[in-house]
Parts: sequence; structure tokens; C-alpha cells
Amino acid sequence: MSTPHTASIKIAGLILAGGQSSRMHGQDKGLQRLNEQPLVEHVIHRLQPQVVQLWLCANRNLTHYQTLGLPIFSDDAAFLGMGPLAGIASFAAYLPAEYTHVQIAPCDTPFLPTDLTARLYTAMQTNSANAVFPISPSGAHYSCALLQRSLLDSAADSLKTGQRSIHGWLALHHALSVEGFDEAAFVNINTLEQLQLHTQSIGTNHA
Repeated sequence: MSTPHTASIKIAGLILAGGQSSRMHGQDKGLQRLNEQPLVEHVIHRLQPQVVQLWLCANRNLTHYQTLGLPIFSDDAAFLGMGPLAGIASFAAYLPAEYTHVQIAPCDTPFLPTDLTARLYTAMQTNSANAVFPISPSGAHYSCALLQRSLLDSAADSLKTGQRSIHGWLALHHALSVEGFDEAAFVNINTLEQLQLHTQSIGTNHA
């Protein structure tokens, strides 16, 4: 299944790496190494073939992130410290007008499905949805949603009214859940202990 990209459909990718990484003892989560490679590079490897262009939102270690060869931006000053929805809201100022959709992903999900965007886009078109997100047996993965780019401006509106969760924001737009995804594909590596565990098992438990 290939991701559709035509003259009228262009999907941008947005990797969110702007968090405080409190459960990583303040270390920049995206730059922690899994199998000798920073977590964010695993996400790039998985997501880049699925979109036309990737962007990355980061609020520190910008010099390091710039070595990845992607366009980098930071949260708007008005939204600093407001979580991942701040990165989505800030992206509206950087996304060229020709992009019609945005696939988001956090920097700590190194095993993302390589057909994530295609499957979400199919569900979006079939159901005429403005936003869709994957769901696996353990629950929903809102930070891996596919959005109509027209929703970006509303993220800023939500932040201004105190709504800071991606889940709550997506609910305002009646986002559709898409079932059938593998649990292991959405592992979040939030702690140094989890990082060590998956470093040891990456060769046997993940494709």
C-alpha cells in the first residue's frame, strides 16, 4: 500500500521533539540512542518514505537536530511549555500552502508502521474525516494522527482556551479511530530503563 501523493494531495510529516523529557531525567529524548542511533533517526527512517517532506519541532539542541537535514522549527513563544499540541499549532506558520495533510509522530516511537500514513489516509477518505488516528489493543495513539492541514489553526485556538491535549483537540474535530494496528509499532520509549530494554531486544522483537 503506497501513500497517495498527487498534484492535489501532498502530505507533510511532522516529528514532535520539543518536550521536556521529564521521565528521561531531563535528557533530550529524541537524541537518546537506541541500537547506536538516536530515537529521532529511527522515526525519520520509518516516516520519511510515507510523506513528501518531513519537518521537526524541537526547542533545544537545535544544532544537533539541524544535522539531520530536515527543516527545523521551535514552538511559538506564546505556546512554550504547553506540550505537543504547541508544536502542531506552531507548524501552521511553517507549512507551505501546497500541503493538504499532516502526518504527526512523536520522536520516541521508533517502530512506527511503514504503512501508517497510507492506512490512515484510506480511512480518512472512506469516511470523509478531517482527522484520523491509529488504535491498537492497548488504546489510541493520538500523537500519530493524520490531519487535514486546515485543522492546524484550530490547535492554537485550543491552546488559548486551555485545551492542551492532542486527544481533546482531536475530539473537537470528531477524529476517527482506525483499528488493526500492531501493539509493538507504537511503543513509546519514555525512560532510560525502557531505552535499555529495547536496545537489548531490538534484534529479536521488532522488524
